[in-house]
Amino acid sequence: NLNIIAVTPQGNKPGVRTGNVGALPVSHPAGNSDGIVTATVINPTATTGAKYEVFFSDNNGEIVWNLRNTATNQVILTNQPQVDDVEAVRTQPIVDGVQVKVAGPAPGVKDWDIPAGTRRFTWAGGADGLGFEGFNGAIGWASPASVFGGVDQNQIVSAATLKNVLLVLANVSDGSVNYDPQFAQDGSDPNVSFGYRFLRGASLAPQQPQFAPYILNPSGGYAYQAFERNVPLAAYDVDDPENPRRLAVAFLENNQPGGLVDGKWWPGNFQEYDNTAGSGPREWLFILDADYSETPNPTYQQELIGNVDMPIMYWLTVARRGPVPFSPGGTGEDQFLILAGKINTVNDVFEFQTPAVVRSDELTKQDLDKINVFPNPYYAKNPSETS
Repeated sequence: NLNIIAVTPQGNKPGVRTGNVGALPVSHPAGNSDGIVTATVINPTATTGAKYEVFFSDNNGEIVWNLRNTATNQVILTNQPQVDDVEAVRTQPIVDGVQVKVAGPAPGVKDWDIPAGTRRFTWAGGADGLGFEGFNGAIGWASPASVFGGVDQNQIVSAATLKNVLLVLANVSDGSVNYDPQFAQDGSDPNVSFGYRFLRGASLAPQQPQFAPYILNPSGGYAYQAFERNVPLAAYDVDDPENPRRLAVAFLENNQPGGLVDGKWWPGNFQEYDNTAGSGPREWLFILDADYSETPNPTYQQELIGNVDMPIMYWLTVARRGPVPFSPGGTGEDQFLILAGKINTVNDVFEFQTPAVVRSDELTKQDLDKINVFPNPYYAKNPSETS
C-alpha cells in the first residue's frame, strides 16, 4: 500500500526575497556549436545572484564541460560529461541552487536540404549500404582510411571542424544515360570540378572493354588514376555564407562487370544499380576539407585507403534518383546542402545569470507589519474583525 505523505514547503522567512523556481535564460556568447545548455533554479534560497559560464575542455579526447562563477572566478564543476538529451536526464548536479544540463549534437552529418532546384540524389537501391549517419545512410563523416583502414576519422578531419557544404550541380542534360554522360569538360561550365579519380580493382584486366582507357595505374587498393575536370558539381564550404570557400573533391570507380568506369563521377540510376555492392559501380564522391585548385596536390595522388593525409570530410555513396539529369535548365540550378552537426568545442561558452537572495531590515519590518494577532481563544465580534 502507498503511504502518501503530504509535504508543504515553508515560505521565505520575514525580510527575505528570492527568485522563482524554473528555467533561466541562457546565452551563447562564444563559439558556433549546436549545443544546448539549460539552467534551472531548484532551490531559490541558495542562488547567489552571480553570472555563471559553462566552458569546455578536452579530457583525453572527450569534450567535457565545466562551470565557473564569474563573480568569484571560482570553477565549481569540472570534467562533467555531456548528455544526449537535456529533457530526458534528471541526474545532473545542483550547485548554488541551480541544476545545469549540457548536451551536444552527435558528430557528423546532422541534416540536409535542397536550397534550390530539385533533389537529384537518393539513398535507395542500396546506396545506403554503408549505413552512414546522414541522408538515410548515404552521406557520412567518414573516409576510406577510417572505414576500411581502421583510422580514427578525427585524425582525418576532426568532428570539431566539420563544415556546412553546398553542392552546386553542373549541367548534365541527359539523365537517361548511366555511362559516359556528356557535360562541359572544357572549363565553360564553372560548376564542373577537377577531381582526384581513384579505381578499385585497377590491378585486374578491364572488366568491360570500354574500361581499358581509364585504367592508367594498375595497382592494388583504391589506386590513384588521374586529376581531370571530371566531376559535374562544385562543392563549397558555406559556414560563412558571405564568403563561400570552394572545396577539393575526389571520387572512386569500380573495375567490375557492374561498374561504370568512364573517368567521370556519375552515379547510376538507383533502379538499375546498387552503388555500395562490391560488384556494382561504387561511384563514390569524397568532399575534402581543402581549398579547391586546378593544380593537383601530390599528397592526394596516392592510394586512397592508406592515405591518412587526404582530408576527406564527407563521403557520398548516393545514387541518382532515377534517370534524372543535373541542372537541366542551366548550370547551378540544382543544389544540395549538407549540414554538419556542430559539436561543443573548447571555443564555446554559454552564460546565465542567477537571481539574488535579498535580505533587509526594511523588508523584515514590512513583513512583520502584515501580521495580525487575533485573541486565542477566539470570541465573536472581536473589534479587529473588518467584516
